[in-house]
Order: sequence, then structure tokens, then C-alpha cells
Amino acid sequence: MVRRLITAVFVLCLVSVFSLQSAYADNPNWKADQDARFKKLDIKPGDVLTKNDMDKIRKCVPATIAKWYERGDLMDFEVQPYQYDASHNVAWQKATEANRGKYTIDETGGIIEAATGTFPVFVTGQPFPEDTIKVGDPGAGSKVMYNRLLCKARTETFKYEHIVLWIDFKDGLERTVECYWATYFYWGRKAPVANPENLQMRDMTIATAPFDMAGTAQLSLRTLGAKDDQVYAYVPAIRRVKRLSGANRSDPYMGSEAVFDDAFIWNGLIPSMEWTYQGKKTALCWMMPYALEHTTKMDHNSDGSWSCSPPTEILGFEVPGSTCATWAPTNTVWVPRDFHVVGVMPKDPYYSCGKMEFWVDSEGYIASYKWVYDKAGEFWKGLMMLPIHLTWSDKYGIQTVVTHSICDDKLGHATVVKGGCGKVNGSSHTRTIFELPKIKPRMLTVEKMKMWTK
Repeated sequence: MVRRLITAVFVLCLVSVFSLQSAYADNPNWKADQDARFKKLDIKPGDVLTKNDMDKIRKCVPATIAKWYERGDLMDFEVQPYQYDASHNVAWQKATEANRGKYTIDETGGIIEAATGTFPVFVTGQPFPEDTIKVGDPGAGSKVMYNRLLCKARTETFKYEHIVLWIDFKDGLERTVECYWATYFYWGRKAPVANPENLQMRDMTIATAPFDMAGTAQLSLRTLGAKDDQVYAYVPAIRRVKRLSGANRSDPYMGSEAVFDDAFIWNGLIPSMEWTYQGKKTALCWMMPYALEHTTKMDHNSDGSWSCSPPTEILGFEVPGSTCATWAPTNTVWVPRDFHVVGVMPKDPYYSCGKMEFWVDSEGYIASYKWVYDKAGEFWKGLMMLPIHLTWSDKYGIQTVVTHSICDDKLGHATVVKGGCGKVNGSSHTRTIFELPKIKPRMLTVEKMKMWTK
């Protein structure tokens, strides 16, 4: 009897273990794929790359990262592996496969239905399966960016509470502003919703502190197709909503290094740029150590939303005696990933920069790096994101970021956004929230802007 009981318990434990593994193992080859990336870069888990390994470092990271490390901005590269499958859940992958052949890219760089030649009213799943993105295809760069857009939109609604830090390369922290970003996506949902205005998404950014910035807000309504956004700003000092030009998206955000198109590295209109696909590259991506050990399970709240406040990076200015740059992370590690590399040129001759280059994770479709050059072709600034894998509802995937850093080499200044990561740098408690019922189309309107700012 005892032997049978022991056997039953052992079998139950095995079932539990394998069930837990399969719950986050939608790519059966994920470990072999990761091992191949380590082999390609000639590194091993646990390696620490130092200045004695500069030749290897140049092979493992984008050129700007290597340059920053050589000048002493970054810590040594501790390399670690993912300990779980970080892919998107099966239902999302099936929705992606169901899109095979449905969509193509038109001459403007916009997405259209292959059958009708018109801009789609609703898309869910990545519109372009991974094997359809190829060098030489003039639409491949746009395909990468639309896949990225849909992966972001699968949260349905999104509230990102964050703080923005102004950091001088020499003197450290100058000021902070508390904000949140609320978005309602019409695409990316399990099923379409009523969309009488033919919009792709609505989003609003609002500053909540300090007092002199509180209440400043901007609302963007993105229509289906290639039209400029409808953009409105609310300025508390004059208590008025003003209509802004939807084409002017490269002005600094509240005097920071960021421009409106920089949100989550890219929040612009895809047909507003010329996208050139340059192929795939394997390189290191920086991560928080816990994000490689396990997915972050979001809390299910009483209103039906899902939220989390995972820890974020500690910057150089926050660590007494730190030898790295004031803006640089001190507590991150690096993991090898495969990236789609896409070159970009603005179509607008008045856009504030020249060419850009995006590095988009080919599995999670989150943009990890963006390199920006001025109109003379000289390097200007770099944008880096610190992604995490989230689990909410019946979904999971590399979905959001805890830090977004923008480093301006010309000014010697940086802007760092710490988001959804609890109480940091004296801020209020910040969270990342998905599927928040309060975020409805009627709440993200010009008429409701004043209410949101109170």
C-alpha cells in the first residue's frame, strides 16, 4: 500500500513538472535555438566579457554598444541564458499562421489586404509569418514593423505608469517627471470591436508630477491607412485643448531626448518612413537577471485588469562609487538573441534626424535597439529597451519593458524612462496594466482630456 502511494505521488509529481514546462514551451526547439546562438557568438553561459575581449565584444553587440563600453560607459558583459521558452503563446502563433497570404505591403509601405488591395479594418496575430520576411523583398522592413505593432497591440488596452529621468553624463540626475501612457488598441484583439471612426488605436500621455508639469497631456488618434494622426494637447496653464500637426512627430517630448515617435522605440506611422530590411543578426540583448529565470506573472485585479510592478535597473548615478556612466545600468546581464535589422529614412524632409536603424527581436518582436544619425550622417543618439516576458489572462510573451534609455552622444545627456516597476527615484508606485476596463474609446477623446488630467 505504501509502495503504491509513493508510486502515485511520484507519477503525479512528474505530471505536474511536465505540465508546468509545457505551459511555457510553445517552441519545442527553444533550447537548441538558444544553444546555437551561443555557439554562433563563441560564448558560453556564465562568461564575463571584459576589455581583454574587445574583438569578441565587437562581434557580439551592435557597434555603438561596443563604443560605449570602450569609453567606460558600461559594465562588463555577464552573459546568461533564458531558462524557459520566451515565445508567444500557441493561440497567438496560430493566429499568425492563419494570416499567411492574407496581407501584403503597398507602394507607400503600408499594409493592405492581398485580396482587396485595401487597408484592413481589423488584424490579429502577426500579419506576416516569420518565413515570409526575406532580404530583397522591398516590403520586408514594413512587415517587421507591422509584426511588432501587432505584438504590442495584443494587450488590447495598456496603461504604463512611469517616470522620466533627465540625466547629465557628468552631473547625474537633473529632474524627474511622473507620467502615464494609456492606449486602446482596435487591432490585436481576439475579436473585432465596434470601430465607427475607423481607427487603429487611441493613446494618451499625461504628466502627473511635479506640480509645474501635472496635467499636461497629449492625445493621438491613429486612423486606418496612411493618414497623419489626429493630435491634441491639453495645457493646464491655459486650460485649453489645442489641435497639433499630426505630421510633426520629431520634436522633443517635454524637453527630453525623446521625440513622440520614440515611445517604445517606435510609435510612429509606418508608411511615414522608407524601410529597408538588412537581414538577421545574432547579438547580445541586455536584460534583468530575473527576466531570464522566469516569466513575470501579472496580478489579476478585481476590475478584471492585469498588473505588475517588476524590479527595474539601477543606474550609475544611483550607485555611490560606480565606475560606469551616470545613465548606464549596473545590475543587468546579457543574453544572445536573433534580431531583424531594418534601415529607415524619414519621408518628411523636415524630420529632425536622418537615417535610423532598428534591431527587432525576431521571436518576441519587441524593438531592443534604435540607432539615430543626424542629417549629415553622423551618429547622434541611441535608444535601448530592457524587455520582460509577461503572463496574463491566457496569454504570454515578451511584451513590455521596465526601462527605456535614450543617450544623446552629441549633447552628453540622456533620458531614461523607468516604467511599471514600483516606487523608484522617489516616485509614486508605478505599474504596467493590461486589459483595464476603464480605458474605453469614449474615455480617450478630446472631450474627456480634462477629466483624465485631474
